[in-house]
Order: sequence, then structure tokens, then C-alpha cells
Amino acid sequence: MDGSWGYENGVKCGIRSQRYNWNLRDKYNETREEWEAFKIKWDKEYKNNFERIALIPGDDETQLNFGWESITDIEPVIRISSREDMKNYKDFTGKTEYYREFYGMNYYSNQVTVTNLKPNSIYYYQRQLNGKWEDPVQFNTYDTNNFKFAFVGDPQIGGSNERLAYKSNLLMGGSDGMRNDAFNWNVTVNSFFKQTELMPSLLLSAGDQVDFVGDDLDLEQQYSAYLLPELMKSLPVAPTLGNHEKYSNSFRRHFNVPNPYIPNKLKDMSNDNIYPISSYNYFFKYNNVLVVVLESNRNSCLDCEMVISNAVNKYPEADWRIALFHHDLYGNGKTHSQGIEDSLRLRSCLTGLFDIYKFDLVINGHDHVHTTTKFISYNNKNNNDYNISNIQKNVKNENPKGTFFITANCSTGSKFLDFEEKSINYVFNYTQTFTSSFGTLEFENNDDKVKLTINFLEVDTHNLIDGPYIFEKDKGSNNKAQYDDSVNYHYIL
Repeated sequence: MDGSWGYENGVKCGIRSQRYNWNLRDKYNETREEWEAFKIKWDKEYKNNFERIALIPGDDETQLNFGWESITDIEPVIRISSREDMKNYKDFTGKTEYYREFYGMNYYSNQVTVTNLKPNSIYYYQRQLNGKWEDPVQFNTYDTNNFKFAFVGDPQIGGSNERLAYKSNLLMGGSDGMRNDAFNWNVTVNSFFKQTELMPSLLLSAGDQVDFVGDDLDLEQQYSAYLLPELMKSLPVAPTLGNHEKYSNSFRRHFNVPNPYIPNKLKDMSNDNIYPISSYNYFFKYNNVLVVVLESNRNSCLDCEMVISNAVNKYPEADWRIALFHHDLYGNGKTHSQGIEDSLRLRSCLTGLFDIYKFDLVINGHDHVHTTTKFISYNNKNNNDYNISNIQKNVKNENPKGTFFITANCSTGSKFLDFEEKSINYVFNYTQTFTSSFGTLEFENNDDKVKLTINFLEVDTHNLIDGPYIFEKDKGSNNKAQYDDSVNYHYIL
């Protein structure tokens, strides 16, 4: 709702003098002209375009995955060239499969992988959509020793549904809320590229890309909004499955993920089930960073261990190991962070696995409250199953022991939630600014040291919300890591 709210004569009412706890675009004068034009285009043109392309990181930095829906089953093709006129091109073909029917038309899911990309290069790609070549789109690859990721929590497009409209006593409908969030997501994505001269190589998205409170048509419109920003055509995104997305297989129709793993118990689930699961676990390497994406809705501990071990065994020399999944293990949110079915279900298991496999960083969402932790490691000998070590901000944390956990706030402002007032020993910092935000990971590689700097920024102002958190360690230290023989890790499985 709009700030604090209650009921008067059986009608929901917002208290107008209170702070907005969601990002209502109608109240911004500085973007009013752009917003009014967007509303018309969304209703007439944007929302029912389900054929938007999604770029996903490939298995490593030399590859790039493409996924999209189409209304024909023509063999999918992506054409790549280093020239804008597309001379000296190379075609990459992929696979297509039937998805479903909308508006009397069949829709098909398409997947293509491009290989042999070089660093620090400019490329152009064309998609063959329904037998016709689209205009070329530029995308860049970056320096292998100095690069940046952006990350976000819960865009949750459609989450503004049933908020009080601006200067009105009426509730916003699902379509109006979706349109509001679509515009705000576009503002957020554009903000990544305005923050610094160092452009993001890719985006980590910690789940609930969409809200999905209605039917499958609403879901496809919300994914259309997520992929709508022009910059998303050139920015690879690594999404994770959120709790709002687990009831449909639309996620896997849009996102062509690398190294996918589906637990055996989910392979037999079909669209005829009440809760069909588009469960995704996957991983990729980008330069010296290994990113493992986990499906935290239905995974067992053994599933998580399988994915993590597969990733580390394939890329053991990666200097940084990052896990990305939706449910926050060590958050401070009042809504989810202390819930047995949410954060606590996998806490002990994953804390142990991240300790065994020496993960540096975990990025979560789900609670819509910004939280960072102290360094956390596994300990089966106390009631919490974890140990904490101190962390410092604005100074270099050298060769840290333990894992740093982040809970990212809502990146569109469609929903902001409350935090726990009580003190929690693992929490280092938390805040609720009631503003859209994103984070950055900046990686630097020197002769014998590697450094990671993490910052959190407001979308509209680039004001620093939190950070910098600076970690530096010896290059190759993951290969030298020793397990703590005093800890019995068998308890986690």
C-alpha cells in the first residue's frame, strides 16, 4: 500500500502523509513526459510482445547463450560479426521446441549458443526471427583483469498490483501495476550503465524477476517487461528462479542457461501437475569468477552438493566463487528470513557446503530488505551451526575466512518490506531506504593478488547506500584451501 494503511468503512485507505513503501512512477515530475509516452506504448505495443530475446552467460567467457520465443518453429539462427555491416559473419544454429498457444497462435522456445568470443572486443549479432533477419545489435566483451558485474534483488514486475493509485482512493489493477514496474525496471537497467565508466559485463538477478499473481498471460507480459529495456539486448543476465516463478515452466522458455542440472525428483513433473516446476540449477565461469546458481524452492541438500561439486570440479582454479539463489539464508527481513520453510530450511546445509567448497560470496533476494553479514563459516558444535568473524567496511579485508552473504533489496521498488528490530548476531549492516537499488562487483587481478569491491547504490541518484566492502586474497588460494578437520561436515547431508 501507499505508506501506512488501514481500513475505513470497509475500504482500504492509505495515510497520505506517510512514506511511500513502493515506487510509484506517477509521483515523479522529472520523468513525467517519458512516463506518459511509455504508458501508451505499453498498452498498445509492448506488453504482448512475447518474442523478446534474452542473453545469458555461456559456459565460460568465450560463449554467450541466447533464448527467445517465436510464433514459428523455423530453425533458430544467431548471426555474429565484428562489423556493423555484418560482413564476414558466422551463423550459429540451435534448437526449438513447442511451448504453448496464446491468442490462437502457437509459441515455440528457441535456444542458440555462440562460441569463440574474444575479450575486449566489439561484436554485432542478428537474430533470425520467424524467418526474417532483425537489425544488428552491438554487444561488447571486456578486459579479463578489470571487469564488473551488476546485481539486483527481486525486480518482481507486477508486484505493484493493488497499490493505491496516485491522488486516488482506487487500487491499481494488475495491468497498471505491471506497467508501473516495467517503466521502473527500465530506469534501473539504464542506471547500471550510468554509474561508472566501467560497464557491467553481466547482470546477476537474484530471483522473482516477475510477480505472477494472475494467469499465464500475466506471466508472459511480466517477462516481456523484464526483457523490454533496450540495454537488455546487449547485457547477459544470470537469473535465478524465485518463489513467484516456480509454478510455471515459462522461466526455462526464456532463459537458455549453461550447464543445467534438474534434480531427479523434478524430471518427471509435467505441465499436468498442479505445481509444474521449471527448476533450474546451473553454473558458469567468467574470467576468474565461478558463479553457481541454485534453485532454492525445492532443492534438497544433495541436489545443492551435486551442482556445487560439478561446478568446482570443472573450474577448480577460479579465484572467486559466488553463489546466487533466491531465498536469503542470513537476511534481516521480518517477512521471510527467520522462517523454517524459507531461509532456515537450507541454512545448515548450504553453510556447510559453502565452507567445504570455499565460497567467497552469496547473493540472495526474497526479503526486500538490504542486509550484509559478517563472515560466516560452518560449525556443527553450536546451536546455530555457524561461526561468525568480523568484517570491516572501507578497508581491505585480506584473505578473509568465511563467506559474505548479501540480501539485495527490491530493484524496481514494486515492494519494500520490514526488517527485524531485534539484534541478530550474524548481521553486519541493514537498512530499508524505500528506494530502488542495485549493487556492483568490481574485480581486479594483479600479478599475485585478486581484489573484489562491492558497493550498493540508489537507482535514481547513485547515492551510496552501503559499501565499499573490499576483499583481497592471494591468486590461486582456492587451490590451497584446507578443510577444518575439527568440523564434522557429515551433519549437513
